[in-house]
Amino acid sequence: MAEERLGDWRSVLQEEVEEPGIGWQSLLGETGLERNAPCPCGSGRKYKQCCLPKVELGQMALLAQQKLENGEIEAGDALLRQALRIPPHVWQGDAQLAKLWSEAAESAIYLAYDRCRYDEAMTLVQQASQTDVDHPQRWMLLSANLNHRLGHLAEGLQQATALLENHGLGLQAVCEVAEQLIDLRRYDEALRLILTASVIQGKDLETETDSIGLDEQELAQLRDELGRLELLCRLADGQLDEAWQLWQRRGASAYEACLWISAAVAFGQEGRFETLLKAVDDPLLVDFWKGVWNWHSGDRASAASHLQKVATLSRQDTHTEERVAASLYLGEASQAIGIAERALASHPFDHASLLQLAFAAAVAQDQTRCNAALSCLGPTAAWQLRQYELRHPGWPDSLAAHWANPLLVRLSVRW
Repeated sequence: MAEERLGDWRSVLQEEVEEPGIGWQSLLGETGLERNAPCPCGSGRKYKQCCLPKVELGQMALLAQQKLENGEIEAGDALLRQALRIPPHVWQGDAQLAKLWSEAAESAIYLAYDRCRYDEAMTLVQQASQTDVDHPQRWMLLSANLNHRLGHLAEGLQQATALLENHGLGLQAVCEVAEQLIDLRRYDEALRLILTASVIQGKDLETETDSIGLDEQELAQLRDELGRLELLCRLADGQLDEAWQLWQRRGASAYEACLWISAAVAFGQEGRFETLLKAVDDPLLVDFWKGVWNWHSGDRASAASHLQKVATLSRQDTHTEERVAASLYLGEASQAIGIAERALASHPFDHASLLQLAFAAAVAQDQTRCNAALSCLGPTAAWQLRQYELRHPGWPDSLAAHWANPLLVRLSVRW
């Protein structure tokens, strides 16, 4: 999650400077400048009282990004926290520095979330909202998103809805509210909101997103997200004909094709299943979905043939979700546990792998492992389970029925 949010801070520092003369950006690579010497920018003040704090913030941001890119998460996080302690007067009024500070704060929040430090993430959001008073919408959105994922659905929805009502119909707020409504199974409300946003043209739709500094590419991504949420909403609500028309208009992304394939399996739509499978260019995914279809159709021999290829994939760093699922379909719960645990060894605290481990352990009736995985997920477990259901409608329920496992039934009921 954090990796998706990390900004390219180098590009921020390379943006054109409006003021003439030497600016703090040109001093980023300088060493040996005396703190008490006159500032090279020509302001007449001492370096330590002028550009030095700005240079330090820029250097911390660049080094933090480098550490995070190299997988040195703790070191990168420490640098982010250090940058956040720089007093607001240093960066307020400077667009580049303000953007750097906001990026650092947002990255620190998601790093805390990714490592299951949920209270810490929420504390950082509150601190950022009190410090960066020029962009309240940005931090309100983050707070709503965190409340949503932590299971505080009423509070999250209230925050996101207030953002819509008080700050205009911004795309980010629309997406946030729509996603929360879908998770609450309030499909009619979600769809009305999505369709209302989709027909609005011009700057009215982008007012709030512009105010938190999104560029055209990010706005385009949000518009695409709005279409994905409409597709998800219609599929979850069983509006298959409308969803099919929407999917054909939008084009066949691999992610949306897999969403549709899962729905086609759940609703037994063989013709659409065959058409959709042609949009998947990954042979392993093709085998997986053919196996799932055959399993639900009662052809267990053909299902086993396809699923075996997936479960025994020699490469251990890819397709974890499909390999775990294939192993469970084949009745190899211990193998599924091993796949999930190896994924966690490479990526500790990976939420998807933790959830897969919980399912695999439940099937194996290994309550200790299941509870351990769910405790790591903490308050996000319910949200993660709901996302799993939306990606694989009918799959967990079919497993619960097949193995009649009380623990798995309890997991399924939770969402």
